Amino acid sequence: MKYTIVIEDLTLQAIIGMLDFERENAQSLQIKAAITYEYNDTFLDYVKLKDIISTTLLCGKFYLLEEAFEAVASAISAQFKEVIKIKLTLKKPDILKDCVVGIKDIRQYTKRQRSKNSKEQKDKER
Repeated sequence: MKYTIVIEDLTLQAIIGMLDFERENAQSLQIKAAITYEYNDTFLDYVKLKDIISTTLLCGKFYLLEEAFEAVASAISAQFKEVIKIKLTLKKPDILKDCVVGIKDIRQYTKRQRSKNSKEQKDKER
């Protein structure tokens, strides 16, 4: 069975952009994510998902929104093998006076095997 976790209205102050002032001062970044996964005997922890997104964007100091997008998608898919689709929107609401600019894209992943049976893994963690 497939489910989608949504994260909306996440706002961070991050270094992102190519202009001199963007490299020196954090600016507002708005994030919206929809992460679809295969639910069997495991679930995705939405707190961990939010933390991965935040940490990746805060630590990355990216020049381009596209680079930030790729880093976030890669970090999520590496941590959660159950993920089959990531839809992500990144916006810079304060960079222009008369509009909000951003990037939106989707990454699809084929069904991947976890390195260990998730039930076995849960039992070992207890």
